[in-house]
Amino acid sequence: MIPQKLKNNFYFKKILKYCSLSIKSESEVIRKLRDYEVPPEELTEMVDTLRVFKFFFSDEEYVSRFLENLSSQKGYSKIQLKQKLLRKGLPTKIVSIQLDEFYKKNESEQIGKFIKKNYSKLLRKDKNKRLAFLISKGFGVDNIRRQLKELDL
Repeated sequence: MIPQKLKNNFYFKKILKYCSLSIKSESEVIRKLRDYEVPPEELTEMVDTLRVFKFFFSDEEYVSRFLENLSSQKGYSKIQLKQKLLRKGLPTKIVSIQLDEFYKKNESEQIGKFIKKNYSKLLRKDKNKRLAFLISKGFGVDNIRRQLKELDL
């Protein structure tokens, strides 16, 4: 049950609406409450209440779900995914660890998707520039060479 004093709290109502718009991470919720300039003791109580009722995901779980969802749809490079996550205010350490784990398992598949998405751009480049372009996006050299060889690029 939500405490009575929170039910009538203007900022709590705002943060509930914010959380209902889309899936949020704990860091995003805390940052938004700080933007509202909520006093620290109220902030703690609000975050604890929201955590109990699962209005947001822990940062680790959020990053994991974000990577699974976004990477299954389109081919994003490791650097693009990292930038998207960091823009959400997630801790760099958590993002880096989760990305490394994700790419250990899925790098070949992600390179393939990224190449298909950027196929016409890659065709205009010579072989060395294709390799350099893909390396600059955060992919591993061995996997890039393997994918380029499979696609005859």
